[in-house]
Amino acid sequence: GRPRWPSTESLAKVLAATGEALNTFAARVETEDAPSGSVPALVPVAALEAASDRNAFDAAGRPSGATWQRFSFPQPGASFALQVSNEDFQPLYRNGDIVVVAPDAPLRTGDRLALKLTSGRLSLYTLQEAGGEELSVRTIGENSHSLRFRHSAIEWTARIIWASQ
Repeated sequence: GRPRWPSTESLAKVLAATGEALNTFAARVETEDAPSGSVPALVPVAALEAASDRNAFDAAGRPSGATWQRFSFPQPGASFALQVSNEDFQPLYRNGDIVVVAPDAPLRTGDRLALKLTSGRLSLYTLQEAGGEELSVRTIGENSHSLRFRHSAIEWTARIIWASQ
C-alpha cells in the first residue's frame, strides 16, 4: 500500500538499457514542487489509422492537416503521438493507448518503432535488425511474425519513446 522506490542499482540498469543519461531521466520526474516555468509541450496526436492517410504528414514527415489534435507531453524531443484505436497490438498496446514517437532518436535493436511505408501504411513494430538494404522488424500482437522492408520502401521511422498503459 505504500510507494516503493527503485534502488540505485535498478536505476543504473534502466539507464544502461535505454541509453538515457541520468540528467535527462531526472528531468522527466515530475514533483509537486516543480518549477512553475516547466510547462509541458503540446505535441500533435492522431489515431493510428487516421495518421496513415496520405495527407497526415508533409514531405518531411512532420504531422500536418486537420487529422491532428494536441497532447500535453512533458519530455523534450517528442515529435508526435499516435493513439492505438484497435486491438491489433495486444497484449502490448490496447485500444486507447497513446505512443509518443521521436523520429530523430537513434534506432537500436529491440526498440519499438512506428514505421511509415511509401505505400502509405503506418504501423508499429519491434526492430530486429537495421542494416544493408533492408530493415528487419517484428510485428506487435498476438500473432507476431518477422518482416523485411527495403529502405527504399520506407518513408520514415520513429522510435517509440513513451507509451500510456
